[in-house]
Amino acid sequence: MEKILFACDIDNTLIHSYKYRRSGDICVEWIDGKEQAYMTKTAFQLLNEIWDEVCLIPVTTRSVEQYQRVHWPGGRVPALALAANGGVLLRDGLQDTAWAHQTAAVVEPCRTEVEVLRGELEQAGGFSRCKLIDQSYLYVHYLTIEPARCCEEKYYGRTQVSVCRSGRKVYFFPLGIDKGTALRKLCRQLGPGMLVSAGDSEIDIPMLAAADCSFVPSKEIADSLPGKKCMICPEGQVFSEFVLSSVKNLIL
Repeated sequence: MEKILFACDIDNTLIHSYKYRRSGDICVEWIDGKEQAYMTKTAFQLLNEIWDEVCLIPVTTRSVEQYQRVHWPGGRVPALALAANGGVLLRDGLQDTAWAHQTAAVVEPCRTEVEVLRGELEQAGGFSRCKLIDQSYLYVHYLTIEPARCCEEKYYGRTQVSVCRSGRKVYFFPLGIDKGTALRKLCRQLGPGMLVSAGDSEIDIPMLAAADCSFVPSKEIADSLPGKKCMICPEGQVFSEFVLSSVKNLIL
């Protein structure tokens, strides 16, 4: 039997911020020696149990540098990972140069507009970070939600790049730089096999739509995937534990 391809978002799907740490959680990310993110003990154990039984493909908006801060069970590294919202493919932790060239070709038609957007945003200010992530997309992190909302309202539908807000974060994605496009492209290289995915936000929807079965935290996200097989996390259950236990059940 072929291994299940398990495409999974990282933040708020597998791991959570130190702000939401609970007793027994296991730290899996540090920044300058300071604990940053955690997995629940149960989720950590479940991921360790299924590691060799599935092909785990982390799919994240994180930059390569941010992705590589995550420590996986047993010190292992996923054989494949998609960072920068699919703009970067990592094979055994190393960047795939052919993929990078293809990403550059996708981004090039939007490059001038992204540079103009960045200039306008920097002039307006009010953010804590404004950065081009791995030459793939523009990211802005505001100090409060209100300016992030204003930014989204100002640019949504008025630019050829896709604008997406998540809390205080606003993302500007060139068309073709999305988790679904990247995952479909990678799966064409890997060949046939059952593809399952998990994600918690609007940015994950293209990836969830690409899968044979998806795991989501809410009916709201499931409703964005009409005609797709979705399993919704039961109320009161930890999402990461629901996802990993569900994947484990698929391979039993």
